[in-house]
Amino acid sequence: MNMPCPNCGKPIDVDDRFCSSCGFNLSKTGNQKSKPTNETKIEYDRKKFEAEDFPSDVYVPDRGIWQKFFRVSGRLNPARFLFRSALVYTLTFVLFLIVSALPLSQDTFHILMMLIILMSVVVMFPLSIRRAHDFGRPWWYCFVAGIPILQNH
Repeated sequence: MNMPCPNCGKPIDVDDRFCSSCGFNLSKTGNQKSKPTNETKIEYDRKKFEAEDFPSDVYVPDRGIWQKFFRVSGRLNPARFLFRSALVYTLTFVLFLIVSALPLSQDTFHILMMLIILMSVVVMFPLSIRRAHDFGRPWWYCFVAGIPILQNH
């Protein structure tokens, strides 16, 4: 049996836990069978592209390169994190190959390689912050991997 989502109004199954259209958490609504009001739909449409204003139980898709790779607020699920990481590492590898094929002096070659590495770190850091948010960890949790393990001898 289908009924409308209380958040976006799209048809959902009675047994669904999340809306397949907007990602609204249906288990948090006490009355799943209530129809969305016109005010709810207008509010949803107005905030469609403002991810920071959405409640945490509504999935908001990333729009554009900036939101996909450089935004630090919100969450990033494992599949999107792996896909975007693979994209960054593939681009880094291709740039390494291009720079390696160019006839450059050794100093210029090393500078370009360091810039490519810095670029990949700068792009991966916001992705890591959002992935940490998905685990419920703060932004500084991404620095834990950089802390060396000290042993007393």
